[in-house]
Amino acid sequence: MVTPEMSKLDDKWWNDERYAIYDLSVNSAIVYPANNETLALGESSPPFYKTRGYAYSGGMRRVTRVEVSLDKGNTWELADINYPEDLYRETERKLYGGRIDMASKDACYCWCFWELSIAVERLVKAEDVVVRAMDESMSIQPRDM
Repeated sequence: MVTPEMSKLDDKWWNDERYAIYDLSVNSAIVYPANNETLALGESSPPFYKTRGYAYSGGMRRVTRVEVSLDKGNTWELADINYPEDLYRETERKLYGGRIDMASKDACYCWCFWELSIAVERLVKAEDVVVRAMDESMSIQPRDM
C-alpha cells in the first residue's frame, strides 16, 4: 500500500513500470446531448441534431467502431470517428527537448471523437441515447460495469 505521504516523499512510485496502467476496457461517453439539455422545437428548429462524444481503448489499440442507439440497444447506428492524433502522424518534430515520432498508425494513445447526426423528430421520440465502442481487437464496451 502506497500512502499519499509515501508518494509525496519518494517520486519513484510515479516512475515504476509495475504500477503503470496500460490496458483499459473499451469505453465511451456522450457529451451532446448534455445532461438536462433542452432543444427548442418548432418551425425554426434544425432538422438534425449532432450527437457527439469520445471513446478510448487501452493498450495502444485504436477504437474502430462507435455506435449509437435510441431504443435501449435494440438497434444501433454507426457514428463517424475523428482521430486527432493522426494530425501529428504526418510530421516528426522536436517538442520540449524531446522527439515526437508518431509515424506508425499501429499504436493509439489518445481519445477519439465521434459524432452522428440524428433527425430531431427521431430524437424527440427516444427515451434515451446510448453509445458503445469497439476497438481493433474486437473488444466491445460492456453494457454494464
